[in-house]
Amino acid sequence: MDDDLAYRDSTDDALADNGLGDSGLADDGLADSDFADSDFVDCSVVNDGVADDWSVDDGPDGIDRRRARRRAVRRVVGALVGVVLPRGCAGCGVPDVVLCGECASGFLMPQRRAMRGVVTGECDGCGVYRSRVRRAVLRWKDHGDEECTSAFARLLCRLMVDRGMVARCMGGVLIVPLPSSPRSVRMRGRWHMLPLARRLAMVLRGLGVDARVATPLRMSGVMGKAVQTVGAGRREDRAREALHRASRAVIEGRRVIVLDDIVTTGATMRRAVHLLREGRAEVVAALALAHAAQRPAP
Repeated sequence: MDDDLAYRDSTDDALADNGLGDSGLADDGLADSDFADSDFVDCSVVNDGVADDWSVDDGPDGIDRRRARRRAVRRVVGALVGVVLPRGCAGCGVPDVVLCGECASGFLMPQRRAMRGVVTGECDGCGVYRSRVRRAVLRWKDHGDEECTSAFARLLCRLMVDRGMVARCMGGVLIVPLPSSPRSVRMRGRWHMLPLARRLAMVLRGLGVDARVATPLRMSGVMGKAVQTVGAGRREDRAREALHRASRAVIEGRRVIVLDDIVTTGATMRRAVHLLREGRAEVVAALALAHAAQRPAP
């Protein structure tokens, strides 16, 4: 325990450098699209055969130049839009911040739920899925507020530090985002969990962790959102039928962190942990932005 506390103290400055302050969370200047062309250069993403929008022939120099141009254009456009239409906090609408201090504090209320197969024995969440936390998550997830991605990644990192997880990952870790169904991806125009996993890996690398992203899980043959599926039994059936492992070689013998946005009954997370362990991975942590409030037992 003393080692964990000492490590947490030693990482406070590093987290502050990554923008996690008490007054609120601002954007880090990166767009989700900035990662698509640089995964194999800066982000060290483990590829399992899924196509990415980049060309090997471009080389690192070409990738860096295009990324720099894209960032410059985004900053100019963002500044102009900000003058005309200033953004508001994703949770409450307070102007000129991605997530205000009060809303960010809602993600600093750790939640735990028993989870077999995880080294910690639990699934950890940043906060409870209600009120401002719910509004912020939905604005990011369903309404395309991509600036929340960096704020959420830093909050997840804070959760890991507070729970003593970062020290356990020092030998290297793969972050596995839970997949969305093809229908959900088409509706949103993106797989929202993948940029979050990439951003979390980037923040962890800033703390000295060899963190990479792997995508060995796939979701297929489902209709509607998991959060809209009523009943624990139906959620278990949905997860068992729809979630499968597309790759084993990527995860075999590796430490992994499973990452989800909202945990309701835990059915999808349990299925993911089972599939990863079946693929010979060691699941060191299961993380989520929020846990749905648990109903008291009758």
